[in-house]
Amino acid sequence: MLYSIKQNIHLLTTFQSLLFMIFLCMLPFNRNRSNRYLFFFFFFIVCGEVGGFLNHSVPTDQFKAYHPAPPFFFFTTPLSFLSFPFLYFYTKSIANNNFRLSSRHLIHLLPFAVVLLYIFVEYISKGPANTIIMSTYNHSLFSVFEYQNIRILRVIQIYAYLIFTSHSLYCHRKNIIDIFSSVSSISLRWLHFFLIAIGLWGVFEIVAIIVYRESFKGYYPYAYILSSVVLLIILTILFLWAFSQREIILPAKLEHVGKYKKNPLNEKERSAYLKILNEYMLHEKPFLVPELTVQTLSDMTKIPSHRISQVLNSFLKINFYDYVNSYRIEESKRLLSSDPEEKKNIIEVVYESGFNSKSTFNSVFKKHTGMTPSQFKNKKRKSSIAS
Repeated sequence: MLYSIKQNIHLLTTFQSLLFMIFLCMLPFNRNRSNRYLFFFFFFIVCGEVGGFLNHSVPTDQFKAYHPAPPFFFFTTPLSFLSFPFLYFYTKSIANNNFRLSSRHLIHLLPFAVVLLYIFVEYISKGPANTIIMSTYNHSLFSVFEYQNIRILRVIQIYAYLIFTSHSLYCHRKNIIDIFSSVSSISLRWLHFFLIAIGLWGVFEIVAIIVYRESFKGYYPYAYILSSVVLLIILTILFLWAFSQREIILPAKLEHVGKYKKNPLNEKERSAYLKILNEYMLHEKPFLVPELTVQTLSDMTKIPSHRISQVLNSFLKINFYDYVNSYRIEESKRLLSSDPEEKKNIIEVVYESGFNSKSTFNSVFKKHTGMTPSQFKNKKRKSSIAS
């Protein structure tokens, strides 16, 4: 019964991952070259799940196909160690459009190579005949101690790459606020929550490893099933959520700011650029365009985009996102403080001041004013009544 449950969970996870892979190969998703890395992340997840399925299959004649080549029966274990490196590569490519794999990235193959070498040595030491018997009767290639160590290595790798990927995500978020005035659709929030969920799944993996100890081994199948179910749920939620994200369909065109550090501006040049920017924002109000970017503003003002970032970062000590939104907040305050007969509800104010999300508007408004839009509106109403 437990073997059947394990098999079904592995099959469902495999199906879910394959479905994700198929979508990533279709238009418009395949136009995003970053999705290639995401594709291989799920491909190696599938490899691990297929290995789990085979390992929990009841021995039948249909598995005799593995007898002539028993190494392939165990090859899925090392392949599963390649999944999280590709999730890391995916995040790096999203954060930097110019990211490409190079020889220095071969270090990420180390866990895969170590496990593969270990399995090869085990296979040679046990001999082909014994390995065929093990694959025929569904016994593990590894001893209890060896299996436990491989799972421990797997968990260590997961958390290491969660740290690496989180750092890339942090750099991505720092970069986009210097380029975009609206980041709600390109902030990779889905990936942030996915990393948190994977971290929680890692806890279940740790519990399963602890339970695998001899004294608790009777509970191991249940711990194993629970961990597998958690992974299936995480991948299902990711599948349902991710395809509504812009980064999955079409990546944002990012250019890294910071190149200007080698070409500084003097005080006169910075003041001139800042004057042009401020006057253009006040009179032309480009901030009313929700998708305003530093490149769009550059085209409007004829100021190079890297100079805009340079002036804002080094002179005003502010990023492009906060700079544009400061004008949007002033516009929203003006709309909220208008005459009674012209008063607008908050939803109207959100879109008429250049925001494209009420949640973003609320958080930015509170950051700039110290109060919510409703509190500000009520305060202004009371003030007008008192006067």
